[in-house]
Amino acid sequence: MTGTRSLRIGLFCALWTCAIANAGPGPGQGSIELRIQTSSSVVGGGIIGTILPTGITYETRDKEWLLNLGAGAAYFVAPQFAVGGDVSFTLISNSETISIFTLAPFAKYVTGLAEHQIGGFVEPSVGFSFLHESVSFGSGNNTLFQVEAWAGASFPVGAMAALQVGPYVAYLRNLSNDSDTFLIGARFGLSVYLFQ
Repeated sequence: MTGTRSLRIGLFCALWTCAIANAGPGPGQGSIELRIQTSSSVVGGGIIGTILPTGITYETRDKEWLLNLGAGAAYFVAPQFAVGGDVSFTLISNSETISIFTLAPFAKYVTGLAEHQIGGFVEPSVGFSFLHESVSFGSGNNTLFQVEAWAGASFPVGAMAALQVGPYVAYLRNLSNDSDTFLIGARFGLSVYLFQ
């Protein structure tokens, strides 16, 4: 059984290496990046510090629905430098409902894409989150300003995609009540590249 498993892993690695080696030039200037991603906050305060899984989840103990989706797009203005924006939506719904909508432009410097090699990236971002709460004693809205930095490794997945994984840190300032918090966590994203 172990030999068969090792053979499968070896075959997968060989096919993956051949696909990357035989691929043409990778993404570069003029390419468009489309991506989906997630983040998990491991430190933070208040509702923003809640750890949310990506996708749609039903939590049986508190009988609540969790929806957490994020996507973005970028344009490479230089071979290793892109500018773009992310949009995300989070919904927490049980007897009370909290929704968070975020818009965040970003800049990204990434290595290894054109060569189909493992590389690194750094991505600073600023943005705004709009939080709406409907609770038993009323409802309220908050606007949050965020500054975030994400950095890590970029792994090629064939000729037209990459998986990016790394830690992030974010500062959130609630403009509605002048409170703030820091978040530290892990984030990953899958990017697909469209060539011009």
